[in-house]
Amino acid sequence: MAITDRFGGLLAGAALAVTLGFATATFAPTTAYAAACSPAAAPLDTTDVSLTIGATNYAASNCAITASGNPSEETASFNTVFGPGFVFLAKFDDEGLEQGTFGINFTITADLDQVTGDFTITWSEAAGEPNIPALMDLGFILKSGAPDAAAYLFEDVLITVDPTTGEGTFTMKLLNPGGNVSELSHITMVGRGESIDIPVPEPATLGLLGLGLLGLGYAVRRRRVS
Repeated sequence: MAITDRFGGLLAGAALAVTLGFATATFAPTTAYAAACSPAAAPLDTTDVSLTIGATNYAASNCAITASGNPSEETASFNTVFGPGFVFLAKFDDEGLEQGTFGINFTITADLDQVTGDFTITWSEAAGEPNIPALMDLGFILKSGAPDAAAYLFEDVLITVDPTTGEGTFTMKLLNPGGNVSELSHITMVGRGESIDIPVPEPATLGLLGLGLLGLGYAVRRRRVS
């Protein structure tokens, strides 16, 4: 998983502190599900789902039709399509929130029983790894009355210390057995990732910066006087 230029100077020189080794899932869907939002995955599109954290808007990099089921089965199917390492983070349906075990606690809520709507994710520190801040690939699995689920991959998402919440939108696309687009019945969130170390300036560096600012202010005042 590469760190992209999306984070600019914030992650310049950042070192990956922890590498997680997750077991590869063994569940295999009975259908050959299509990745890369190819024609076989129609009518899905990466624009069906959006995600915003703070001032950063993330776009899905991939989508696929995957198997539906319990969180373990949906996570395994997601790993089959998008590659290993994803773990179950959270699920929201009409019975409420279900959470997985991870180094970061995630929650998710969404507008159920809607064809289009919004969802919200939150996160907080938990025991284990990774820690916040973290750089993660996130997956959102949308289930409706269709036999299968629609899955969307977001890569290189920065899970920040502040804010600790993100917002998204969704549009359902898969058809139910009656040939109609049906509403969201549940949403499952999966992820994989690493803690990151964002360097903090040393006191000496801060002191030099302060002296530089004072010098700049003095030069500006002298110029105004002259």
